[in-house]
Amino acid sequence: MIKFTKACSISRILLSDVSKTFVEGDNQLLVIENLSYTFMKGRTYALMGASGTGKSTLLHVIAGFEQPTTGIILYDDANQALV
Repeated sequence: MIKFTKACSISRILLSDVSKTFVEGDNQLLVIENLSYTFMKGRTYALMGASGTGKSTLLHVIAGFEQPTTGIILYDDANQALV
């Protein structure tokens, strides 16, 4: 569950056409495909799905631990690459 609290200085996280593909040799595994969503401060969100469907990968991309293959992530209108 993701919950933004008042202590968090970010009020909005916007994902626009975010995709994440892992490449190993000749194999490509598309984990997130063209995801667009806005997370707002003060709201509670739950990521639900079967094991291996990309929930942790999505959190890693949002946190900046992984870079999206395509798309952009904005934190209060600032591009992730600039933060």
